[in-house]
Amino acid sequence: METNNKFNINQKNNENSSSNAMGEIQLQLTCNACSKHIIKIVSDNEGVTDLRWDSTSEKLKLSYDLQKTNLDKIEQSIAHAGHSTLNYPAKKGFYKEMPDCCKHDQFNEWYSKQQ
Repeated sequence: METNNKFNINQKNNENSSSNAMGEIQLQLTCNACSKHIIKIVSDNEGVTDLRWDSTSEKLKLSYDLQKTNLDKIEQSIAHAGHSTLNYPAKKGFYKEMPDCCKHDQFNEWYSKQQ
């Protein structure tokens, strides 16, 4: 996986606006396909203006418009698509369909207790 792979989405000129925020989401992704899937999921969230995956820190770093979204909504969209975050487990049906390389032991234990 590439370190500091940056993906710009509709970068706006109002970076100093009070409605813009920056955040990080901790994830464990094992392959480049996983990071591309996460980037697609997050970029589909209205209000996300910039994001990059940093494989060294295992964090998705992003900027977003607080009037349109928040970190909680973004994390929920990731979990709904089958990837667990530290705050939200992958949704049951989607997680089962994920390739084995995308399933992580630390999340499997929590996930198995939820079934």
